[in-house]
Amino acid sequence: MSGDAKVLTGFLERRALEEAFVELAHVTDPAVAQQQAQAIATYGTAALQHLVSLLDTPDPQLRGGLGQVARHLPRDLVVPALRAVARAHDRSDQARLAALTVLERFLGEPVDDALLAGLQNPQAAARQSLSELIVAMDEEPLSVIEYLEQLAAQPPEVAGMVLDALGAVEASPHLATLLRLLAQGDDSVSGLAHRAIEELVKLRTPAALRALASLAPNLPPELAALAERGARKLRFSGVSDSADHDPQREPWYAPSLHWRLLLSPVDVSAGQFLLFIGQEDKGARAVIFTVLVQMPGGIRDASGSLDASADHTPPRRRTGALHLVVGDGDEAAPAVTLLEAPLDLGFTALREALALNWTDGTPAPMGYRLFSPLIWLSQEATEEKASLTPPVDPDLAQTELDAILDHPAFSGWFWEMEGEVLTTEATAAYSHRFVAMSRWLAAAGDNKTARAAATIAYHLDEMSSEARSFLTAAWRSRQDLIDQSKENHNV
Repeated sequence: MSGDAKVLTGFLERRALEEAFVELAHVTDPAVAQQQAQAIATYGTAALQHLVSLLDTPDPQLRGGLGQVARHLPRDLVVPALRAVARAHDRSDQARLAALTVLERFLGEPVDDALLAGLQNPQAAARQSLSELIVAMDEEPLSVIEYLEQLAAQPPEVAGMVLDALGAVEASPHLATLLRLLAQGDDSVSGLAHRAIEELVKLRTPAALRALASLAPNLPPELAALAERGARKLRFSGVSDSADHDPQREPWYAPSLHWRLLLSPVDVSAGQFLLFIGQEDKGARAVIFTVLVQMPGGIRDASGSLDASADHTPPRRRTGALHLVVGDGDEAAPAVTLLEAPLDLGFTALREALALNWTDGTPAPMGYRLFSPLIWLSQEATEEKASLTPPVDPDLAQTELDAILDHPAFSGWFWEMEGEVLTTEATAAYSHRFVAMSRWLAAAGDNKTARAAATIAYHLDEMSSEARSFLTAAWRSRQDLIDQSKENHNV
């Protein structure tokens, strides 16, 4: 190859890399971002050099993409390169912090505290990162998720520096969003959630009031009380819940939407899927908020779509009707049965799941924390009524209790049982599952089975003779299914 050809090839490669990194900064789908990062990493050393040059980027989305690329590069090359940036006094604090974040969060490398202490002006870096976040969220509100995930990879004092910098940046509803998400994080070590609520009160803005109002049902009792007191304080001082709302900058507050709930039965893995659909009167746009709760863990996953087509949602039907939903474009995907359920049932499921999160010490996932104001600040939430559990009948015949084992909604539930006696924790989890199913069945109009499910939960809580008889029947039913499967296999 001639010298000119080599120069041209190198130029084209650099241009392709630059364009690939630019594209990576705009990818929001995690699977697509992974593919793009893997493709960039095939450039090897050239990709590493360009990654290092971009570490001082103001875009949190791109910084997350750089971490994905680093995962696919040879470890013996990328780790020393990032450590060199972290030590380099001629690089900006922003670049050095980014290098530390990639090392710790994406590569699992231990970070020496001396590297953090060596930053020239960490407070200035915190102010800069906040200003950059505001700009990034103006273009893509969801970029706050990447920012917080990067922040979580830093030592706790870095988050404290970010809170210290709040007064030095321009006022923006994005600050209320950031503080709202921090308030729902882990408060056990640094007291960060407590301080985030206090900072929301200090903002004294409508966005801060909305954030505090949405936090009250989503926090453990002590923190919820603090958020409620803060909201009352702002209202008494004349701050309005509804003033200064910009839908582009605060899309998770949508008071004009009317909400409905599609709810799955509790499945064999103790999971229940909640699909909240919000629409304006005669609007073609739909807002979707999906949540997965699992017993005994609580809320395990959540996501939102702010601009879905109403045509792509199941048509509204009467309460109690069933929808059979199949995933788009995947014929092998199993169909999911969803119940057109009262919204109160969804609020109850979320409250109980959040209590499990708090007991477990696990914060709700970021998707839930971000999108939850959509429903908790809705008109329907202000009109919420308690979801009634079907009545318990302690005298219900054992045969009626055992009949649940043949009900399609309970298919496969007992396959994980390893004996006739469950542990205390597993028994409590089964009781919780039966309560949830009793409500689902009652909303579906199957009152007989709903009463039986509620009664089984009661017997499990009491560990009565009826509970032991039911567990024995469940164990035998499981063994019968295993024996039948073996016979069919032998045939």
